[in-house]
Amino acid sequence: MKELQAEMHARLLEREADSAKSASGTAFFKTHINHKINDWDETLKFIVEGQRWGWLQARVAPSQVEQWLEENNGQLPPGITVSQFMEVQFRKPTKATKAKKGE
Repeated sequence: MKELQAEMHARLLEREADSAKSASGTAFFKTHINHKINDWDETLKFIVEGQRWGWLQARVAPSQVEQWLEENNGQLPPGITVSQFMEVQFRKPTKATKAKKGE
């Protein structure tokens, strides 16, 4: 599967496309975003001082970090790193797509 994903990733980039549809299904990009705490003490101080209790889990809540980034022009909260990656995923064709193809 990794080889197929790598090949489709390269083809989609080459075509400057977000997805490719065929009778066998659709290949598409999905972006994943990860938030990592670099300095827990600094992050906890930031949370406590701002009474951001909704941020606390065994990790910081991704939705709270995303909201902070949106409200602060992409500036990262103290002690947090954000990373993201895209992967190619595949979806089976829908019944409607098969019907159009006469299958």
